[in-house]
Amino acid sequence: MPETAFRETRSDPHWTVPLTSPMVTAPPAEDLLALDRAAQNLLFRAIRNLVRYVDRRERPPLLD
Repeated sequence: MPETAFRETRSDPHWTVPLTSPMVTAPPAEDLLALDRAAQNLLFRAIRNLVRYVDRRERPPLLD
């Protein structure tokens, strides 16, 4: 059996996956771009909703 590097995948050190396993390979670039776009959309939507919430709140009267 060839010597391979292992990484821990759970708290149990005996439950490992070889680094050459298909489970360890990176997803295609298109998937990463789609994931990045989705994360940006969620962030922008959260910021927009926060701004709308702050704008709707009742403001105290300005001091003269």
